Amino acid sequence: MQYKQNLDILQFIIDNGMININDVQNSMEIMKREELLKKHLYKIWKGKDDKWYTYLPDKVKGRILKKRTTKKIHRR
Repeated sequence: MQYKQNLDILQFIIDNGMININDVQNSMEIMKREELLKKHLYKIWKGKDDKWYTYLPDKVKGRILKKRTTKKIHRR
């Protein structure tokens, strides 16, 4: 019963422009991305060119800079 009531309240808030659902979705995406980045073994950052960067260990050079333009996440 409480769940249905909460959904009705949330729908009322959205329908009456009290909250922008797109802003909420964007905030959730940012929070999830930050959580994933914190779990990564190496620092990852987004450059001014909208590419993602990280340094990865390399047996020959010590470490190498890697960049990626996609948001695709590879699972181990």
